[in-house]
Formats: sequence, structure tokens, C-alpha cells
Amino acid sequence: MKFYFYRAFSEEGSWSSGFILASDEGELFRILERRGLYAYKLIPIPRLLGTFFYGGVKRGDLIEFSKNMSIMIKAGISVVWALESLKEQTKNRAFKNALIDIIDLIKRGMSLSEAFSLYPQFFPPIFPYLIKVGEETGRLDKVFEDIGNHLQRIEELKIVVHRALLYPIFATIASVGAILFWLIYVLPKVAFSMRDMGVNLPAVTLVMIGIGEFLKNYFWALFIGFFLIFIGYTVVKDKGQIKTWRDMILLKLPVIKTLVFLRTMVIFSEQMRILLEAGIPIDVTFERVKNAVENMVVKKAVERAKESVLLGKRLSEALRETKIFPQMIINFVEVGERTGRLADQFSTLSEHYANKTQEYSLRLGKIIEPVIIGVIGLFFALVIVSLFIPVYEMISRIGMSL
Repeated sequence: MKFYFYRAFSEEGSWSSGFILASDEGELFRILERRGLYAYKLIPIPRLLGTFFYGGVKRGDLIEFSKNMSIMIKAGISVVWALESLKEQTKNRAFKNALIDIIDLIKRGMSLSEAFSLYPQFFPPIFPYLIKVGEETGRLDKVFEDIGNHLQRIEELKIVVHRALLYPIFATIASVGAILFWLIYVLPKVAFSMRDMGVNLPAVTLVMIGIGEFLKNYFWALFIGFFLIFIGYTVVKDKGQIKTWRDMILLKLPVIKTLVFLRTMVIFSEQMRILLEAGIPIDVTFERVKNAVENMVVKKAVERAKESVLLGKRLSEALRETKIFPQMIINFVEVGERTGRLADQFSTLSEHYANKTQEYSLRLGKIIEPVIIGVIGLFFALVIVSLFIPVYEMISRIGMSL
């Protein structure tokens, strides 16, 4: 798929322009034709730039979309009519254009699941797979409801984690800003004033002044350096081996590793639950789960488990052999295999790990807070000592002269 910038006109003579994702120019012409437009100019653009302009859709909007589709289909409204209604409600221009295309494709005879699969930048892979099941069973309303609930669970978990870490991050930024202000502006002025009065500046004060001068004189160089490092990391972070190394490090970092692992287990359990409940074949389920899991270490473990299951091993045995999944998951899966209620077991696991993640996120904020206070306090102490040693010496001299 490639991004294109287009400029086109309608039969009425009005002009429009924008960005479209298409496999080639032929598909792009067909998309514009469905919108009643005729291409005047087409310019291929880099994928990164296209993603920035074309965008996607927020998970919150996708949750609302899924739940509204469920309600309207349950009320007897046709799929096309429901999509038409939601298309008018959305404020996301790119998403609205995608819905226009999907409606047109359905009218031309394409199934809803096939139409959704053409827009992966808006609809995660779980959408077309589950919707296909809903089309075959006649339970589209239930499928959309399940998708909405699934996305809401993931979003709520994300919000809890972000809120727990928000205060430590804000406190760190504010404290670093205060330290830089003292280092760059306050300390040099006071210290140099004392030196002009004949006070010998101690080594610690000279070192702190040197750090402040360096930061002041080379701020832009440091900013550009960090910016280039950030850009470089953004470009290479998803490259195979680099991503694997990064994810291995995340699973070994003190404190952070627990949060990363718990969150990954939530995604794994939740994806297994919703796909198994929908009756998706186990090989397809594993493939979807593997794509949903972000951590490369766990992703490779899921792939190994899939291969073992396809060779005839039980799921619990396959998960145990990876040496990644905790014993609790293996135990629950064994119970599910014996009772024939595997989806229910994964539902329980998903809820358990979601609760554990929320609890640990809140606890993590309380763990990080004293560490930040200690580190920042140490730097502040150095600045204050650097400032007050010469002040104390000056006061001592004045006292001696009297």
C-alpha cells in the first residue's frame, strides 16, 4: 500500500484534494471514481509523511463506532444504513472517506468483512475476522458489541497506566526545569558576585558553574543531538533484531519488566478470549494473537506455541514449552481443555491480569515517586551547597573583620 496526494474535480466542477492509501494508481482512480471525482494530479509520498497527514482513527472513536453499529443492527437497521448514519456523525475526514468507500463496496456486492480488510489503518485485523464470523452466523450485532467491549478494556487499561505514570513524569520535568534554572541563571550570578568581592569559590561551586555554562552554551547542540537520536530510534526501533533486543531489555529492567509483562498477558488473554468465543480456528487465532502482541519475545513464543499445537500438542503443553507464559495461565488453560470452556478461562485470565496491571500501575507510581524525589533532591542539594559555601565564607570574613 502506498500513500498518494491527489487533486481532483467533480462533475459539477468543484475541486478537492487530500491523501489516499492505495496499492497502485489504478486502485486510486477507482477510489476517486467511487467518490464522484476525476483525478487531475497524483503525487506518491513517503509512507511516514502520508501517515502523518492521512492519520487513522482513535481507539475511543472506534469503540463508539463498534457499539453504535451493534445497537443499530440489533434494532433492525441495515448495515449500509447504519454506516451511512455513522459516516455523517464522524468528524474524522479520513475515516469518513473510508466509510464512503466501504458503503460503495458493499453496494457493489462486497461483504462487510472484506471491505473492512481493505482499510487496516482504521480497522485492526480482529475486525474483519470477527465480522466474517458474524456474517456467517447472523450475529453481527453481537460481534460488534464484543469488539467494542474488547477495545474498551484495552483503552481503559492504557488510561490507568498513563494516569499512574503521569505524576512522576510531570514531577521529573518540573524538577529538572527548576534545577536548570538554578544552574544556568541563579548560581553563576551569585557566585561571580562573591568572587568579585574576593571570596574563593570552592571546587564544587566551580564544577556546578561549569555544568551550567556548558548547558547554556551548547543547548542547541544538545537539543539537535537528542532530536537526531530520537529520529534514529524511531526509524530503527521496529527493525526485526533491534526490536527484539529492545523488548528483551524491557523484560529484564527492574520495576518496568513487571508492568510490560502484565500488560502483554492482558492483550494475549483478551485476544485469545474474543477469538475463541467467536469460533475462529486455532491456527488463525494464534496468528491474530501473534500480530496483536507487541513484545517480540512473547510474539516469538506465541509462534512457537502455534507450531506445537499444529503438530498435535495440547495448548497447555505448547505454552509450557515456551518457558515464557506463567504457570497460572497454563493451569487455567489445562482446566479449559478438560471442561471444554477454554474461552471462559481466557476471559477469567484477561480480567485477572487487567486488575493486576491496574494495581501494579498505581503501585509503580508510588515506587517511582520517592526515587525521583531522592535523585532530584540530591541534585538540588549539590546546587544549594554550591551556592551557600561561598555565602558562608563571605559571612565568616565579614564577621572576622568586625
